[in-house]
Amino acid sequence: EAIEALIELRRERLGPEVGRRAVARALAVLEHNRGQRDDPDEGRLALVEALLRELAVSSSDEPSTLRQAVLGALLAFAEQGASAGHAATQGVLRALEARLAALEACDLSEREGRITAFRHLHELDVALLESDTLLNLQLLGARGDEPGELLRPIGGAFERLVAWLEKTEGPTVASEPIAPGEVVLRRRRVRTLLHLVDSDGPQVEDRVEIRTARRLRIAGLLFQRVSTDAGTPLHRALCATAARACDALVREEIAEVSDVAMLASTHIVQPGDLDTLAEASMVPELKEMLAALARLDTCAVTAINTDLDPGPSVAALRGLANALPVAASMRIEAFRGELLRLADALEPTTWVSSLNQLSGELPDGDFGPLVASLTGFARLLRGSRRKLLDPNDVPTSLLESVRRFDTALERKVRSGTARIDEAYGQVAADAEAALPVPFARTFALCMHRAATLPVAAPPAVRDERFGLGAKEAQLPAWIPPNRTLGGFYVVRPLGTGAGGTVFVARRAEDRHDEASEAFALKVPDYSGAAARTLSEVEFMQLFREEAGALLMLPGHPNLARFVTFDAGAKPKSFLVMELVDGPNVERLVELRELSVARALELLDGVAAGLASMHAVGIGHLDVKPSNVIVRESGEASAGDGQPVLVDFGLAGRKVRPGCGTLDYAGPEVWGLFGDGPHPAPPTDVYAFCCMAFELLTGETMFEAPNERAMIAQHVSHDGRPARLEALATDPVLEALVTVLSAGLRVTPSERASIDGIRSTLAQLAPALSERSWPLGTVALAQVG
Repeated sequence: EAIEALIELRRERLGPEVGRRAVARALAVLEHNRGQRDDPDEGRLALVEALLRELAVSSSDEPSTLRQAVLGALLAFAEQGASAGHAATQGVLRALEARLAALEACDLSEREGRITAFRHLHELDVALLESDTLLNLQLLGARGDEPGELLRPIGGAFERLVAWLEKTEGPTVASEPIAPGEVVLRRRRVRTLLHLVDSDGPQVEDRVEIRTARRLRIAGLLFQRVSTDAGTPLHRALCATAARACDALVREEIAEVSDVAMLASTHIVQPGDLDTLAEASMVPELKEMLAALARLDTCAVTAINTDLDPGPSVAALRGLANALPVAASMRIEAFRGELLRLADALEPTTWVSSLNQLSGELPDGDFGPLVASLTGFARLLRGSRRKLLDPNDVPTSLLESVRRFDTALERKVRSGTARIDEAYGQVAADAEAALPVPFARTFALCMHRAATLPVAAPPAVRDERFGLGAKEAQLPAWIPPNRTLGGFYVVRPLGTGAGGTVFVARRAEDRHDEASEAFALKVPDYSGAAARTLSEVEFMQLFREEAGALLMLPGHPNLARFVTFDAGAKPKSFLVMELVDGPNVERLVELRELSVARALELLDGVAAGLASMHAVGIGHLDVKPSNVIVRESGEASAGDGQPVLVDFGLAGRKVRPGCGTLDYAGPEVWGLFGDGPHPAPPTDVYAFCCMAFELLTGETMFEAPNERAMIAQHVSHDGRPARLEALATDPVLEALVTVLSAGLRVTPSERASIDGIRSTLAQLAPALSERSWPLGTVALAQVG
């Protein structure tokens, strides 16, 4: 460590005499250590070799290390100017390429190969990752244009380093104990990983899809190692490095804070891991969330080891909900809501004194709300896994075991005897398999207390110590102090959706009446997608024109009711629609709560609503499962169970920049046919057919690793994408393929109408409904 600090000091070029005696002594120490070739610590020998090269004075004009080459190019810039500095950098890049090739060629099965690889990796670390000097020298060649091409050699070096580290630091490396000779080698490789995580970013790679994939690969590698390296001296360093990888995911908007919560809590294996993650994080909102997650785990572990009291853990669950950033996105708000629902459902088990009292505290006397909250939580967990690292589904056996546990408790109340222990053991095991660690521990504590309650006992009084309410979501600074926009009072943010921010609102005169009707108030957002082609003035003009078209929107049971819009409101224009209560169809698909017949019913309702819009020339322009709500009024009514199309913030007569969502948007949205204008209804037809495929098969029509590849899939077929074509191998499904293909034609004018597709699906419904859901499982598995 002292010699490395000396090398750093010499980089400052304070004069030839500074450190001369120290360098001489360091060289002597290093030469002595190099002579100990029988030293079992390969890492120490490799470090000695690397430091000798750094300290030694080269007898030739060529620098002996990459760092010296970088310093030479920096000196050329300082003494001769930018052109000379950039020219010298090209030699450094050639040396960088040679060093990477040499690293990749090392035979790690042999001692000398490992020592040589360490030396190369050390040089790459100090020259490329620990400092951005090389990057800045390369950018001296920019001539006012985009520097993307100049970054390619350095971005490529990062990509190759990641590939090498994936091979040498993958989960299989942790399957055996660290040998005495590997301690320094392994520690330095983890340090290189940390430097890579911290130094990567837009400044290194301007292509978002490549950078995103690299970020996810590194995060995946690190969390796999956190799971497998629990007993090694490197574990704490791995946790800290994983935290910095999470920082990058959030900072570069690759993942939400809620996604990181799911990711981190899924992979921790021992108490204290989450504390380490929280300590190492540098993003404030992520740090706060990780600290709250750590408190949840600490409370659960403490209870398991002491009094089995679940109360503090449920309070910590609410604390986690409060620690999430408010109104950041719909996804985070959904996560907060599910956490609070789960805490509400578990809370009665923490304080009642008997099963009789528990039954009285539970709505309808059973664990129905707990099943519902677990269902929503599982949906979010599955979405986070698919978005980040793990495409596997969340096991759904937990929901059934909760129902069996509830039945066992009921039998105990009625007869005094029941196999509670067996039911509890199953529900605890299923929770461990289905839920991230802190949540599984908290859930098991609550179920254990329920299992040990007597049938009857003097009633207990609710312990208010743990009755923490949800933190009220903060409103944007532009909302007026009286929280009134036009004639509407803003109650709270609902989240960020396509094209703007959504709030729950009431009419201003009903602001204090919580029983009055609530509305969805949407404020348009001048997003990056729109900014590529429109000025903000043009964007707002389009909003006024298209919002005005919504005045012609017909009333229909499958469309959220349009209330009003105010394009001249200050400080922001807004659109007001009916607020529909109920689960969205995306949730039904993810939880596998569909049949073919029910999926066709939902599609028929959505098609009916779209047909009524298209009849007056208006398109929704963001048709997707999450924008279809299954109405639940809580009272018996003809509208219950009806699919309702919501979120009309993008609706209008023409396709505009920023319309649609990646999985469902037709080729015209991505500019395949020029800038338009294109009529909106055919774009809805394309999205509807993508959604129909998903509702019937449980899979999305298109699957790709990044945005560019996804767009390429949308524009490279003509009605029969690979996954749809796969269904045609089944004669019964051939007719379904034909009707969906008619709505997926690349050219908008060649697509079938929504009325025609609806009619044909109705004709196919009897035959298709005889099949089990999801359709085409075997065929889709073959195409991937």
